[in-house]
Amino acid sequence: MHNSQPSEDASTPPRGLIINVRTAGDCFDFLCTRASIRALFRPTVAMRPSLLLLTVALILCPSPAGVLRAAGRYAVFKSVDSGRSWVRADKGIAREHRINAFGSLGKAVVAGTDSGIYISLDGAEDWQPVTGAAQSSRRIISFVAQATKLFAGTDGQGMLVSSDTGMSWVVNRSFSSKKVRCLLAHKDLLYAGTDTDGVFSSTDGGQSWSSFNEGLPANAQIFAMSMAGDRLFAGLYSKGLYVWKEPEQRWTRTGPVRPLALATMGTVLIAGHNPGGIFWSEDSGAPW
Repeated sequence: MHNSQPSEDASTPPRGLIINVRTAGDCFDFLCTRASIRALFRPTVAMRPSLLLLTVALILCPSPAGVLRAAGRYAVFKSVDSGRSWVRADKGIAREHRINAFGSLGKAVVAGTDSGIYISLDGAEDWQPVTGAAQSSRRIISFVAQATKLFAGTDGQGMLVSSDTGMSWVVNRSFSSKKVRCLLAHKDLLYAGTDTDGVFSSTDGGQSWSSFNEGLPANAQIFAMSMAGDRLFAGLYSKGLYVWKEPEQRWTRTGPVRPLALATMGTVLIAGHNPGGIFWSEDSGAPW
């Protein structure tokens, strides 16, 4: 088992590490290299805790924006040098709009806020609010891209989909659950984790959805999902980590962790833990 928490003497994050603090420093979500996972557990690599408490969402994208992060009350910063330096990048986003999630497709970067979706087509230099369903759906809490589509999860208004790189959005009427906590794309599959209805999957680009909840607790809140190797994992709020067992066609509780955030690289599974700390497993979840 490996566990780490930020050092109070730390000043800069390790190269390649992206941290997403969802609840006042309780958990971390990241995209990183194996080297940065190792670096994380040295005493001087994480951001200052005071900065971590303000961070709500990050994304690593291939556009000129590089790494984006949101900071409390409320702002967006970007880095194009693996996080060594940061500049303000929220022109056009109202300061009272909290940023909950980022997504990207092609040159478009989208930000999900408590008041809808903003889009930037110039590397986060300028942002514009997206009207229509993207605005009327209010709080946006998750994004995922698959092929030529962007999907957005809302807090109470279901799922949105865009077929023009985020310029316009419509409600995905084929998806029934109203609160979409997390989204995941893997090969030809889409997954959606919900607040009370468990996990859904789609094999046709989001046109139809099927639930698969055998083995999950009742009313499971799916806060995060990730693939490690060929295994699908789901992090449930306060109820631990579950893995989908294909032969048995059911979810099974695994490991001692209680993640609110998950990330993977190959077969390395990383969990932002509740209440605090970072855990990782180098063999798809066993051991930690």
